[in-house]
Amino acid sequence: MGISQKNTLEIDEVLESEAYLEQGCKDGLYPCFLGKTRSMDGKLHQTPLEIASSLLVLETSLRHHPVSQTVREMISACMKHMDGDHRINFFLNKNLLPEDAETSSWGLSTLVEMGIIPIESLYPIIDDILSNTDVNGIIQVYFQPERQGRANRIDHVALADIFYFLNLVGREKDALVSQNFVSEHLENKTYLEGSRYYHSPDVFLYFLSRLMRFSKMRERFHASLRREIQSRFGSTDFPLDVAMRVTSANILGIDSTSEKEKLLAMRDKNGVWPSDAIYRYGGSGGVEGYFGSSYISTSFALEALAPRVDT
Repeated sequence: MGISQKNTLEIDEVLESEAYLEQGCKDGLYPCFLGKTRSMDGKLHQTPLEIASSLLVLETSLRHHPVSQTVREMISACMKHMDGDHRINFFLNKNLLPEDAETSSWGLSTLVEMGIIPIESLYPIIDDILSNTDVNGIIQVYFQPERQGRANRIDHVALADIFYFLNLVGREKDALVSQNFVSEHLENKTYLEGSRYYHSPDVFLYFLSRLMRFSKMRERFHASLRREIQSRFGSTDFPLDVAMRVTSANILGIDSTSEKEKLLAMRDKNGVWPSDAIYRYGGSGGVEGYFGSSYISTSFALEALAPRVDT
């Protein structure tokens, strides 16, 4: 069957790509690479060990296999890395960055949904996230960055991700100011410029689309989100962009056949999608760096295209 005649993966293709992910994980961690460009071409450098890549892969594809040894190792690595307050640092070396609300929210959401951590044990960190605001009442990225001499940050994309956790634990009503901030970026289309930590507009729409399982979020964002997702079709050819647009469209019931075909065509004969960058950072002197890997892009592509094969 040719690419033009199908828009999902066959079961054997899913298993092949999942095998690639299983093989790439060592002691519960995936390598992540740093490049000078979004396309991850040229010379790449492996980043310091970090938990974020593992959490991305776990949430988007491998959590559907909770009994696999790889998944058990990923969960174990996350639990060991987490501090007593359930805060999760992007890097294993906690001196590199302050602990942050977004990495914590993403990881804790996954662990709660997998039944690893009970919600009632998370009340302190929920309060910490909600109280960690700027002078305007908008939730900030980092917990206590002043300890490392850093300024705190606000990132509308990170906020959209944090909202999933707050909705999951029933505290979304306590973050209305931050919701308004995110809504403004969507309605004014300033999200198209990316954010400090996320270069692609599609990440923002992807995180918002995940919120559609919550009735209050559907009421607030559904119509605008549907419009913006459709407007993004065909806008870029990066694997993560396309995968996120497909998943977002799947959630909202939008036909994305052309995008699915494009994503399928990117898959190589070994079941792997090309490396793509999901994060960026602004270094000294304005020099940017892009974080990504083929493990991340493959996992997001699986989420977009794979019929679930639970074991």
